[in-house]
Amino acid sequence: MISEKVPDQAEAIPQATTTHGYKPLEETAKWKITPQSFTDDEKNDFGTKREDRIGYLEGLRGLLAFEVLLWTFFRILSPAMVTDTDLDGTRPASFVQTSPEWQSVLRKVLSPLFWDGTLQATFFFVLSGRVVSQTFVERRTATTLAGAAFRRPIRLLIPVSVALALTSILVATGSFSAAQTFSKRVGNAFAQPPPIWESTIQYFYTLVGYFFDTSDSMITTGMLFFQPRGIIWFIPRVFMESYTIYTFSYLLPFTVTKWKFIFLGVFTLALWWIGSFGWYSLTGLTLTELVVVYDLPSLARQGICLPLPRFVSRWRSNLTLSTYIPPVTLLGLGTLLKYLWATKFYDQRNDEIVWHASQTTGGFNTGFEVTETAYPRLDDWFLVAGSFYLLEMGPGLVRRLFDNPILKHLGRISFSLFLVSGMIIMSLGPLIQNHLFVSQGWRNESGILGVCFVSLVPLCLISAEIFHRLIDEPSCLFARFMFKWMKED
Repeated sequence: MISEKVPDQAEAIPQATTTHGYKPLEETAKWKITPQSFTDDEKNDFGTKREDRIGYLEGLRGLLAFEVLLWTFFRILSPAMVTDTDLDGTRPASFVQTSPEWQSVLRKVLSPLFWDGTLQATFFFVLSGRVVSQTFVERRTATTLAGAAFRRPIRLLIPVSVALALTSILVATGSFSAAQTFSKRVGNAFAQPPPIWESTIQYFYTLVGYFFDTSDSMITTGMLFFQPRGIIWFIPRVFMESYTIYTFSYLLPFTVTKWKFIFLGVFTLALWWIGSFGWYSLTGLTLTELVVVYDLPSLARQGICLPLPRFVSRWRSNLTLSTYIPPVTLLGLGTLLKYLWATKFYDQRNDEIVWHASQTTGGFNTGFEVTETAYPRLDDWFLVAGSFYLLEMGPGLVRRLFDNPILKHLGRISFSLFLVSGMIIMSLGPLIQNHLFVSQGWRNESGILGVCFVSLVPLCLISAEIFHRLIDEPSCLFARFMFKWMKED
């Protein structure tokens, strides 16, 4: 029997979507304000669950987390593979002079891209700017923006407070005693165990100072109680820059396209000039707006159209260049600078900082203590910005390479891995090193380092998984619950 179609039932017409599955802008609306929602999916309005995160960005987070783990491992147990400068600025550091030559070779060949430290921090800054307002950029609703701002401190404060307590417990129980001996033997001041807070008041002061200190200092009280202290500084910076992102995010739907990107560019340049990490964060927010609202991959396929001078236009009115030229240039320039600073011109590596405006004197940034204060760098930004734009606008195959289960799971536990890896490597790494070198008489540096690597890296990953399930994930759930509860009538 053939059923008749009910007249008032129209066939569903598939709705056109952008490359990433969002509602496309009409051609006439591309230069106007964009307050409308770009997806009807409401499931992330009260917080994005882990499984609903953007796969390739979560995979990138996992890759970066593993690189930070490598930095932590080498900086504590084999510092010559990371740097030739001691914490006090002495160069060459004593550990470089006593380490085998192959470690310095690996530092110059692999470290600039894979365990540089500042490069990975820059990637995390831009990645945070790329995703922290993702739901608001998609939905354009007050709830999504308010929820992100409300949940952020809860989501970060609980895991950090537990990590601080665990570190202090390890210090109090003598778990870092081997690190003291190892630090003196190798000449690596970075491997010195952290102090322990003396009272509950100091513990809470440390947490408050850690999250709300605006000096970008790497030697404040909050930084000294954590491991790894050489890179732990970027958590509070990312936290504070999140609110820079929330402020600018609110302006995006209600500003016409031309002035939206002009102001983003001007503010980004101004933040670079004064040395603010908001420069990194706004780069990520700009990418989010381009991907969600303007379909960046589609724009990339159109190319860059340049008008030609009048005397040439009689034969050809414009010239179309590949959209890949700017990001490839940035990526190449950043990579070149990283290797030049690491191999040939290390003494000039920080010269660019002098030409920024000093936030204390208003003049040039002379007398800047690079060993004590974090500062955004152009070479890192060139490389990271080029990489992100190529990832977002390139073929889908590139994004699928990052969207794999292993990297995504590393991304899932990345924050936990960052918090626990330092204390594990600091407590057990020197113990293994001292046992093999002193008790067993091993003198093969690569063999000792290999034993430490196969012993500690899996342990760090397992510990991070446990910390994630017991502390990190419940803190996210609690943050979402609290926001829903606060919104109830």
